[in-house]
Amino acid sequence: MTEPVVHHSERAEATYDIPYAAIILNDDKTSFDVVMLILTSVFGKTKEEAEQITMDVHENGHGVAGSPYTKEEAENKCKTAEGVARTFGMPLRVTPQEIK
Repeated sequence: MTEPVVHHSERAEATYDIPYAAIILNDDKTSFDVVMLILTSVFGKTKEEAEQITMDVHENGHGVAGSPYTKEEAENKCKTAEGVARTFGMPLRVTPQEIK
């Protein structure tokens, strides 16, 4: 699997010493609806943005749910997203990744 490309443009107004992104990883169990719900409710994406990210996850094996965050913010967002997925019995993995 190739590394996701993370750009600083999503929240360019914020500055961080070491910025992080939250990366959603594809799996064969988690439904599109749950991924869409997580993207809109946890990461504040519009329906259109969530649809595009969900397709990126499906087609590329991963997608950038949000960035830039501090390491702590990214870790918290990832835990929250995984918690939402678990309430639906889904094994979705969301991981923080340093933006290089």
